[in-house]
Formats: sequence, structure tokens, C-alpha cells
Amino acid sequence: MHAVVETTRYGQLGAAEVTELPYKSAKAGPQLSMLIILPKERTGIAQVQKELDQRGFSAYADALSGAYRLVISLPRFKATMRVRLKPALAKLGMPLAFASGADFSGMFASDRGYRIDEVYHQAFVKTDEAGTEAAAATGIVIRETARWRVKNLRVDHSFLIAIRDARSGAILFAGRIDNPAG
Repeated sequence: MHAVVETTRYGQLGAAEVTELPYKSAKAGPQLSMLIILPKERTGIAQVQKELDQRGFSAYADALSGAYRLVISLPRFKATMRVRLKPALAKLGMPLAFASGADFSGMFASDRGYRIDEVYHQAFVKTDEAGTEAAAATGIVIRETARWRVKNLRVDHSFLIAIRDARSGAILFAGRIDNPAG
């Protein structure tokens, strides 16, 4: 994809160049944008990831300045990711939810015990000439502790998208998909 972005911001920080591609909005002014962090060296992605881990996205957003006319060549891309969250959630302080002694009595009418068996998160981002589409879904598998029956929770409602709020600098990720199975 090749495009000319009439007014955007650009900057450099550490081993990377950074630019912001604002999304058009029906409301006044750009409210959402996509940050592109590009290593200066072709083989410099590991260094940029290390710097990103240390600095965070806000440092790259803060490095943006000016009003540039940007001529950009950007490949169409689709990135997907699926991850099991149980180990991370247990490590972050909620191991009881995954144990047989978990108390979910306020969520279920039954007097049987339940526990979370697994938590999955899946996300994708697709960018092409039409724009950006992004979506994320989290599914929770709940087991009945007495009978070990599997409960599947299918998250199939619409998703929202917001890559970056230019006013607050918050990195947001949600998308809208009306028919996730299709």
C-alpha cells in the first residue's frame, strides 16, 4: 500500500523511527491513530523491542512532533495471536479461581462448586487500503467441580476498535465484528 498522509507527526527515539497514522473521524479532529514504530536498521527489531519494554508506548508517542506530509509504503498485514491466560492470571494473584475450592456461588444458581479451568484470549489486526480492522475475544472454560462437566463460554458479541487515543495517549485494543463466526 502506498499513501500520502497530508498531516501527521513523526519522530525518532533510540533505534527507531515512529509515526502516527490518524484515523478519520466524524467528530472534530483525530481521536484514534495507529503508531508505527520502525527500526532504523533492517535487523534491529530485537533492539527496538527491548527499548519498547523499557520505555513503553508512551515514550514513542511523546517523541512525535511537527506536522509532516508523509509518503508511506506500508504492507497489507494481518496478525493473529492466541494465548492461554491461566498461568499468567494465577501468577498475578488469582490462583484460587482455578482451584477446586473457588467460590462462584454468586454467579450460579446451583449449589455445586465451580472453578475456572482455562482462560483463552485471541486477537487479530488487519490493515489494508480500506483501513484497520481489529478484534479481540476472551473465552473462559468453567468446570463443575463435582462432576467435571466442561462449560464452554463462547464470546461472540460485537467488538470495538481503538488503536490509540491521541488525547490521552492510551493504547486501546478492541474492534467491531458483527459476525465473528463468518
